Formats: sequence, C-alpha cells, structure tokens
Amino acid sequence: NAVHHLDRPALDDAFAKSVGQFGSVQELRDKLRANLLAERQAETERRLERELLEAIIKQTTFGDLPELLIDEETVKMVDELEHDVTHRGFKFEDYLTNLKKTRDDLRRELRPAAEQRLKSALIVRAVAEQEKIQADRADIERERTLLRDEYAENPEALGRIEDDDVTRYLATLVVNRQALARLKALAGVAEQTPDT
Repeated sequence: NAVHHLDRPALDDAFAKSVGQFGSVQELRDKLRANLLAERQAETERRLERELLEAIIKQTTFGDLPELLIDEETVKMVDELEHDVTHRGFKFEDYLTNLKKTRDDLRRELRPAAEQRLKSALIVRAVAEQEKIQADRADIERERTLLRDEYAENPEALGRIEDDDVTRYLATLVVNRQALARLKALAGVAEQTPDT
C-alpha cells in the first residue's frame, strides 16, 4: 500500500566515477563495450572449439569408457551446476524443485554430456601428448595472477592460490588451451571475431 518512485541517476561523469575508476562517461562506455566484445569473442571461441571437438569425436573410435569415469564426470557436472546456481545467490534445492527434478534425474540427463566431455578431454590430452605441449612456469604464473585478481576480495580463496592442487589445475588449463589452439591450427580453423 505504498507508492514508490525510482529516480535514475544522471548519466554523467560523476556517475561514471561513482561506479568505478572511470574519469568520464565515455571511459565507462568504452570499458563496457570492450567487456561485451570480449565476452562475445570468448563465446565464439568456445562454440568453435565445441563444434571442432564434436566433429572429431564423430570421426573417432573410442573404446568403452569405464562406467566409474562417466559417473564421476556426471557428479562433477552436477556439482559445477550447483556451484553456479549458489554463486548466483539461489538455493540448489529450490532450483531442482523449479525444474521438478531430483539430483538423480539431473545425473541421468547429464550423462550423455559427461560422456561427450570425457571424449573431448581424451582428444585434447592426445593432442597435447602428440605435440609435446607442456605448461611453462611463466604461463602458470600468469594464470595465477588472473586468479589473484579475480579473488582479491576473498581472503580464503587467496590463501589457497599457491597450493599444489591449484598449480596442477593451472598447468592443465594452460596445456588444454594450447592443445586446443594447436588443434584449431591443424584443422585450419582461424580464430573468429564476432561482428562489432
């Protein structure tokens, strides 16, 4: 039983300074435009990589993947989804209720995607081994610096960034990225840029 009125702030240099370290509205606009373009570029690259890997999987013969591996990958995918949902401020159980699904339903639905993801990982690993791709210290430290920036406001996460597990994760990330780049080069696929 109340009336509210929302006043929009003026889109001026003072507003730009209040939302970040921008000297002007133009700087804010330029940063937003650059961020949107980077997101579109990243999505274009992910789609290209996904399509390339799917094409290779269709032409590759795989032995039977162990059920345990598929189960573990499926559980990992559900865990990643739960993390994403809770990171956005929602309860995972509410999310499942809205979908009218249980965790087991979700696992069954994600099983084919888990198999696809395992096959993709096997292909990327094979390319990395065949091309003798390894992560050097500088690449790992560059990735670690990006993590530090991302978790600058989270002291608990910052405390774990130097752990051996994180180092192994970053090394794998670097190798996978380089292997995918090599795979695209071998397939004659040029990096694509979205229309601006």
